[in-house]
Amino acid sequence: MMDLGLSPLRKEGFSLEPLDSGGTLVLELCGSADMEIVGFLPVYFKSVHAEVQRMRLAEVVLDLHALYFMNSSCLKSFVTWIDLISQLPVRSQYRLRFLTDPHLQWQKRSLDALRRMAMGTVVIETWTGGGQ
Repeated sequence: MMDLGLSPLRKEGFSLEPLDSGGTLVLELCGSADMEIVGFLPVYFKSVHAEVQRMRLAEVVLDLHALYFMNSSCLKSFVTWIDLISQLPVRSQYRLRFLTDPHLQWQKRSLDALRRMAMGTVVIETWTGGGQ
């Protein structure tokens, strides 16, 4: 078990749950990430970034299969997070593995752009129901 120094983020219509899945940090995002949540995500991801460094993790899994919508302002918080990772020394950088629902077209378009931006950092996989 990891000692996660992260709390859940819950707002009406949205939740972000940090989970320990066998020693892997999984962030499970559900609902709709819209203007109601945009101010919280960058701060939360900065905290996750600090925790990943503290725990010396090689990867964070972002389970988005139940995230039905994300606006461009919220998506930008991933770009900011990726930039934080890229500023680390190479040996300290870690991956972001996104688990997606192929039926949600916004995920394919938006996350593919993130993957192309950061080929060594962003990995996209289809969610299979296993949590990671």
